[in-house]
Amino acid sequence: MSRLLLICATLCATVFWVTLAGVPLKNFYRFGKDHGDKRTDPAAKPDRIDLEPPFRIFNKLRDYLYVYHNGWIEFAGGYLMPFRFVPEKSWWSMGPAYYRQSTEEVDLDKARKEIGSAFPAFQDIDLKWVVVGTWNQTGNTEHPNALNTFQAILTTDGVRSFVIYNYNQIKRIEKDTWAGCTLTHAADVHTYTITGSSTSDMLTIDQRSNVNRPGKWIFRIDLPKIYEPSSLCPKPPQPVNGFCKSNEYTSDSEARCGCNSGFSPTSLDTLALKCQLVPNSTYNWLGNIPVCWSLAQGDSQNSTTTQTTENSTTNVSKPSHSTNICPKVTCPPPPIPQNAVCEEKAYVPGSSANCSCQPHHHLKNPGSAFYCSFANDGCLYWRGEVPICALNPDP
Repeated sequence: MSRLLLICATLCATVFWVTLAGVPLKNFYRFGKDHGDKRTDPAAKPDRIDLEPPFRIFNKLRDYLYVYHNGWIEFAGGYLMPFRFVPEKSWWSMGPAYYRQSTEEVDLDKARKEIGSAFPAFQDIDLKWVVVGTWNQTGNTEHPNALNTFQAILTTDGVRSFVIYNYNQIKRIEKDTWAGCTLTHAADVHTYTITGSSTSDMLTIDQRSNVNRPGKWIFRIDLPKIYEPSSLCPKPPQPVNGFCKSNEYTSDSEARCGCNSGFSPTSLDTLALKCQLVPNSTYNWLGNIPVCWSLAQGDSQNSTTTQTTENSTTNVSKPSHSTNICPKVTCPPPPIPQNAVCEEKAYVPGSSANCSCQPHHHLKNPGSAFYCSFANDGCLYWRGEVPICALNPDP
């Protein structure tokens, strides 16, 4: 059988002894026999875990996996995901390894919140299952005081796949440690490395993070390349009385925009936004966000309309104009960013939108500028970087 190798861990050289503190055990996903886990047996092959829906890795579907005592997860077809910190299997002779597949809401909700906090576009993701692998106090009998504790969580909604790593206590690790993900099958090779690989920075892997929580790492791994949280756009902002929609949130993806029935965009509006890298090294939607005017005649009356998003319904006051109006004095109410509330008032050119995140959310891009400005056609638009409000992680 051909061998495919998926490495999402560490390859090594000279051993260093370190004591690090990462994700507290109380913040781990539940593990142990009291929670329905099975314990691996070093002398026997573990039970097969069937995956329905299948788990997609690098755009390849896998419908079962095994969790091994020595720190490996093996998928159908020979994919291997090792979390070992040293190459010799003999090192993994102490400490229990637990595993389970769960569809319990307590586990799905925890994964949903963590993914939603890392990737705001997926705050409402409908996860189907989680597989939790936990290596607790694992190491070598020759060094009983140098044990490592870590956890891997795999989950999917049937289309998108994610992996969450929790590193708790790493007491023995290696100089020049490599960390990342590599998929190898004949000439088909995919590689992704974590920042700091093959440097002394890897000695602090459980003090670092790509989600601002020491020891925690989250990746999206179903596409042909791996994505970290900072490399995907949030959901597009929603114009008042209009919409912007996208099926994907990767770099250069487009969100198609339009106006609701009974409303029309300013004649020269650009009806598409593009996911682009912005100055704070994250991705956001850029472009002129459509301004949707009422088709009803008259420009002196105000009307109250209802703006509905996936998360809230808000009454907003807007001027009633005839179609193809080009605003030149003030901007209409700003588009509503995902999980945010913006002050409803007239904004003069150059003024910034006064927006705040809804309860239980935080601003991921502080300092971003979202403002009322003239475009090349002489009309006023909302431009700049839309605020990104992400779900707060569990404390």
